[in-house]
Amino acid sequence: MPELTVKEIRIPELHLPELQRDEIVRALSEIRLPDIEMPRLMADRSDPSLPRIDLRKVVAGIAATLGIIRPSRPRWPIALGIAALLAVVIVAIVRNPAVQERADRGARLARERIDSMRASAHDAADEVDPLASDVADVASSIQNEARTAVPV
Repeated sequence: MPELTVKEIRIPELHLPELQRDEIVRALSEIRLPDIEMPRLMADRSDPSLPRIDLRKVVAGIAATLGIIRPSRPRWPIALGIAALLAVVIVAIVRNPAVQERADRGARLARERIDSMRASAHDAADEVDPLASDVADVASSIQNEARTAVPV
């Protein structure tokens, strides 16, 4: 194989003058920025013939056209696809006979438990609370004392 010779290239060194801090501050303080007046996009809103301009959309469209950014895609088709997939999966699961049997058994057990809780609550309401009768006796005695204490 033949050997290729590569010529060495030297990059020239850049020599900058050394500046003191006060020289830098003086140079920066002399810089004056020009006064630029930004045009108002919707200066006269009373004229309906002027279109409303959304500056974000304009800038995003220009950047997408130039290839700086990728345009954003809407997310609703993805959400719709996920919802349709979930619906198909749920229908497939519910139509499975084993799943139907377990769901029926769970519903039956829940009904039995609710019925037993209702029955025990109903039985508890039928029992006479001894404290409630004592409270009623005390209230009636206070009312009787109040009637007799007032002279007529």
